[in-house]
Amino acid sequence: MELPYSDGSFGLVIIKHVVEHLERPEKCIQELMQVLAPGGVLILATPNLDSLLKPLKGETWIGYQDPTHIALKPPKEWLDLLRAEDFKIERVFADGFWDVPYVRWIPKTFQKILFGSLGGLQAVSGLVYLPYRWGESIIVIALRKWVH
Repeated sequence: MELPYSDGSFGLVIIKHVVEHLERPEKCIQELMQVLAPGGVLILATPNLDSLLKPLKGETWIGYQDPTHIALKPPKEWLDLLRAEDFKIERVFADGFWDVPYVRWIPKTFQKILFGSLGGLQAVSGLVYLPYRWGESIIVIALRKWVH
């Protein structure tokens, strides 16, 4: 956690797989606007209902496995919530396909290599290149707009 500025605000807040567990995630996003300094960065990660391979998993998809996931939303809804609180969306990307197996007759180890390699390369390289539909989670980088 980054130390707060003299006014108590933060320059960076990371909420990785938190919002999907909240009854009122919009309230959390409103609160984030209060604690982030102008120009502060928010990094949000949450399960991706628009994942390209989610239909292959059906009801066994990873996002549905946790009964405390009570606020699953498509990426557009998360982005709309952030924009409604005046966040500026900088980037939206994915974490890759890691919820194997996707295809029953292909060995799981091979699927981990086949489907997981893009997300793994992204993580190791530090380069962000996976479109938001190419992963089990979306990752959003947003900025708190400067007060005029």
